[in-house]
Amino acid sequence: MTAGPYAAATGLIERFAGAFAHAVPTDPRDDGFFGPASLTWQVNADLSAPVAGLRALLLQALHPLVMAGVDQHSSWQLDSAGRLAATSGHVAAVAYGDRDTARRAAQRVQAVHQHVAGVLLPGAPVSTQTVVDQIAIFYDTVREPGPRTMTGQYAAAVASRFVDLRSPLAAYVQLPQSYLILQRINLSLYALLGELSATADWRRITEEIWPFMQAPPSTPIGKAEAAWRAEKR
Repeated sequence: MTAGPYAAATGLIERFAGAFAHAVPTDPRDDGFFGPASLTWQVNADLSAPVAGLRALLLQALHPLVMAGVDQHSSWQLDSAGRLAATSGHVAAVAYGDRDTARRAAQRVQAVHQHVAGVLLPGAPVSTQTVVDQIAIFYDTVREPGPRTMTGQYAAAVASRFVDLRSPLAAYVQLPQSYLILQRINLSLYALLGELSATADWRRITEEIWPFMQAPPSTPIGKAEAAWRAEKR
């Protein structure tokens, strides 16, 4: 019997298979928007696709706004396996379903997000790449595992990026108060770590903190917390 932190993953493979079977029609009317010869079919059919998907998910989870959205609008805490299965079903419907199936899947997602207000004003003339370029610096210390030394120059660059009124995003951003408070804490931590020239494997520490990773502790305080939790069980 599965117990402990992995209990939520019980039947994960079966749920993924069920989501796929439910999402893709057995007798499609056409080859969909992509077709068997497309890169979309080839990439999603590769055995590495689930691993790549999880890596992309973890990279997204590094940003506090993303996690705030997940916390406020997702059921992952109640049923994380079901949430992952639902996402996989949607990807399967859009990639492999016929055009009607793909359109219905897209419409369902659009309907769910109708009441969700993001940080960019509706219709903002800002490309996805512009957003990526603006926030990429935030991920520099946790992109890859390995030791990394925080510097005052890096901390200053991060702070400058987030308060730059000349940014192409500045005129179109609406930030919730909770995010502003959280970001002030983050920037203060960057400044402190830069002043100390702190060196650590920040990626491993981040994976240790992520509740869905369950990574082993990599710091003395992490090991002490793990021992404390073990005693409480």
